Amino acid sequence: MIKIKTSEYVPIEIQEEILKRLPLKPLIQFRSVSKLWKRLIDSPDFMVSYAVRHPQPDRFILRYALPDYDHIVEDQYVFFVDNDDENDNDHNGFVQQDIVPTIPDLIKRIESSSSVVGSSHGLVCFVGGYEYPDDDSSGFDDLSEFDGTKMVVLWNPSIRKSVGIPVPEMYESPYDDYEIDDVIGFGVCPVTLDPTIIKIKFINRKMNEMPDISAPWIVRVFTLSTGTWSVLSTNLPRESIGLSTGLSGRSQIVIDRFIFWLAYDYMLLDAESQSHFLIISFDLIAKEFKEINLPDSPTNGLREIETISKLRECLVLLEFHRDYETDLEVCCLWMMKKQGISESFTKLYTINLPDTTVNTLLGCRKTGALILETRQDYENNAEVQLYEPNSEAIENLEIHGVDNTFSMCSYKDSSLLLVDQLDGYIYPISH
Repeated sequence: MIKIKTSEYVPIEIQEEILKRLPLKPLIQFRSVSKLWKRLIDSPDFMVSYAVRHPQPDRFILRYALPDYDHIVEDQYVFFVDNDDENDNDHNGFVQQDIVPTIPDLIKRIESSSSVVGSSHGLVCFVGGYEYPDDDSSGFDDLSEFDGTKMVVLWNPSIRKSVGIPVPEMYESPYDDYEIDDVIGFGVCPVTLDPTIIKIKFINRKMNEMPDISAPWIVRVFTLSTGTWSVLSTNLPRESIGLSTGLSGRSQIVIDRFIFWLAYDYMLLDAESQSHFLIISFDLIAKEFKEINLPDSPTNGLREIETISKLRECLVLLEFHRDYETDLEVCCLWMMKKQGISESFTKLYTINLPDTTVNTLLGCRKTGALILETRQDYENNAEVQLYEPNSEAIENLEIHGVDNTFSMCSYKDSSLLLVDQLDGYIYPISH
């Protein structure tokens, strides 16, 4: 048992150093010892230094759909830890966790229509329609007012806390008569450690054959520190830009201070140019968007890009094109080696998997191995495989589910974010 006695003779700097050395569970308990310790532990500087002092292996949450015999889709969750241990015989250190966090009730209540947005600084973000249970016994006030509301859920698996943020409806706009897309973005500001949610509304021009109307993006930003949504109306991307949401709903990654999305420019969709894909970034500190163009390959060019991910804190994208000589589909991995610099995109390698279709890139291990959703030709169900690019070895993790329902995000098991929040709390609806 760990005992710490506060004393006026022990400088606060020494107390802070002692607290930083505590394991996560007793540290959270010591928040109730004094207001001084609570204020200290809840501060962004302490949270950052605590995470640095307690390095943890990368952990992954895999979610996918598993249909039953009655054709009812049921979400499955599998937790992995990347020990980065080449001497471990079990998938070279990539193993399933024996003790896993319980999925929060807030996530279960949006589960039937939810998608994984992404993760940042130990928080995992989900979005979906809130379903109020008839037998609610949460202990909170009547939550039926949220029934049917689009809800963002932030979850910290390390400390088992989650909160819900209702997503407001956008104000009247020229979108009413057109197919529109709503995209939720999420990231934690690395300076303030303030969880930030972004709602983006734009016309899906691919669906509407490029309607000739003026319709700029509509963007709202929510920060947990303020608990309110604000309208962002400056430095928005061009009207011809749309975001590619992906089949599984996974459409973004966070690296340092930036959220990145895969995007397209509808003005170039029917053109000969192969560069209609691009990257859109959002600076969590400056609250600004930026366009990042993609290069054309000297031979084939970038044809279809289905996924973006990150490898060793660099953005990578999975690109597919048709080889004119063999008439076969080729899958390649590209990396942006310098943050936000178009010219730094470099092709790393071609993924060689005969008789196997790569649906998407779910994530990357520290070793450089890729976590892929794949399926055998002519099969409907998919599976998860580890692909080692150097040896071209493929290892099946024996996880099978519905095609294009897999999503994965990573987190660290030393995050204190949401420690000052009431578990299961839903923020008031704002308009």
